[in-house]
Amino acid sequence: ATNHYFSEQDILQQWLEDRCEIDVNSRVDTTLAFIDWQQFATKAGEFIGTKTRLTQSLEKKGITVKPANIGGKTVRAYFNLKLKFTPTPQDD
Repeated sequence: ATNHYFSEQDILQQWLEDRCEIDVNSRVDTTLAFIDWQQFATKAGEFIGTKTRLTQSLEKKGITVKPANIGGKTVRAYFNLKLKFTPTPQDD
């Protein structure tokens, strides 16, 4: 279990470095971020987990989640986080 934890943390850090920017003025919809995380982790052949697990892992790294108005809708958002690219949902 410990090796799985460290592997998950390494891939999360890689996702943050490759696909995100830490920006105190930004926020991103948790669903959009999770789609991007799923695509990144799948390509890397890594365990995806749930959106709740992603949120918990990001909170440990200082990314907060709370309601925010994005695009005229109130959604759960990760604060201080910005995606470098907008993911495109893929059909299964």
